[in-house]
Amino acid sequence: MSVNERLKSIQGALGFRNQTEFAKALGIKQGTLSNMYTARDGRGVSASVQYELNKLGVNIDWLLTGEGEM
Repeated sequence: MSVNERLKSIQGALGFRNQTEFAKALGIKQGTLSNMYTARDGRGVSASVQYELNKLGVNIDWLLTGEGEM
């Protein structure tokens, strides 16, 4: 599973029904989140988004490597 796929699974696991809600919780625009899901911008998950995910209880090591638990 790629980082992009893990990010998508986080949305569902945290109970966000759509990209708009999830993006708002992360402090980014929905289009930015969509680009992360498809890896269009080639940047991956920014440090600021990682920080927000960590605040939501996500294991960043799992996000980046797939190791450990979400």
